[in-house]
Amino acid sequence: MRIARIFGVCALTAAALMGTSLTAHAQSGGDDAQGGGLKYKIVQKDFPESPSGEEHTVLCPSGWKVFGGGVRVNSLDSVVLRSSYPAANGRGWVGAVLDAATPVDLTVYAICAKVKNG
Repeated sequence: MRIARIFGVCALTAAALMGTSLTAHAQSGGDDAQGGGLKYKIVQKDFPESPSGEEHTVLCPSGWKVFGGGVRVNSLDSVVLRSSYPAANGRGWVGAVLDAATPVDLTVYAICAKVKNG
């Protein structure tokens, strides 16, 4: 579980280092000065009153691949990160937390990339 927590934190740290904010639902950026190279978006989805342990997925737009992501707990509950990992299809991020007492409000983030050809 510690590895999943560290992985999610590392992915969100990478987003911060790229100069992005995780407050918009789909935020774009990352083009190099020549207009080619890497293009990325941060996509998020809120899951209010999520039952303990239930996994939720946020998907990248069609034609984009996930290269990071994470989970944020939006309520004041003490929780344990259950899962934070890339979806098997490579197009999204999966996240869940454990809290035996009550449902938890959480947000799952996916950092999506598209490489331009040429």
